[in-house]
Amino acid sequence: VIVSVAFPDDLNLLVNIVNSALSLLLPFAFTPLVKYTTSEKFMGRCAPPVWERWLLRGLAFAIYLLNAIAISAPGGGFFGFIFQENLSAKNAIWFVCMVAIQVFYLWWNAV
Repeated sequence: VIVSVAFPDDLNLLVNIVNSALSLLLPFAFTPLVKYTTSEKFMGRCAPPVWERWLLRGLAFAIYLLNAIAISAPGGGFFGFIFQENLSAKNAIWFVCMVAIQVFYLWWNAV
């Protein structure tokens, strides 16, 4: 309430930033949850059947993939501006940061 009163014009921007951060962080919580709950090693006889494991792992990968695309897409709220501006040293540094984050994001969700 205090932020909305203090910055009434920036409230929509704040909501967009929070939603972008939550979408980026979702696979960091969801992927391990799927991995552990579908693992026979951890769940034993309570592990779901094979078809359900593949379905859940496919859903976790789809969530990762959509978010990975959104990180780099123009208008996605993260690194899309790189592809809309002229080539510069600043954009090259941002591009390297984007690739590093994408590699880490893929590693986290694949391991």
